[in-house]
Amino acid sequence: MVKRKLGYVGLGMMGGGMASHLVAMGAAAGLDVGVLWNVMSNTAANSSHLQGSFKRRALVRNFDPYFKLRLSHKDLGLAAQMAASLGATNLMGAAAYQIQTIAMGMGLGDEDQTASIKVAEKTAGTEVRRRSADDAEKTRVI
Repeated sequence: MVKRKLGYVGLGMMGGGMASHLVAMGAAAGLDVGVLWNVMSNTAANSSHLQGSFKRRALVRNFDPYFKLRLSHKDLGLAAQMAASLGATNLMGAAAYQIQTIAMGMGLGDEDQTASIKVAEKTAGTEVRRRSADDAEKTRVI
């Protein structure tokens, strides 16, 4: 059970952080966010996080808390402590934890965990926005 929970926490948070940075970088390069999301959905970047909370929250700027960033940050910190105590590597988890630490410093702790996209937006100098959660389905990847 602990292993499963840690795997979920690690993969979900890491995937969210990577997706946030990829989408912010694409938006800064002038790519259509809906097209970019659709492409990611049809590659190895696809995940339940991308299809779920990232699509329904981050891309439409809905950061009302479903799972607060401060709780996600706490969980990533616990996972990092466990990895350290086991002598295990935690490269991606550590990166996700640092992204969320920056987000906490920005005062985003009471927003949804997907608000960590604001860190990527700040570094990319752009805001990721899509008109609605269904825009991506209107664009087909060939």
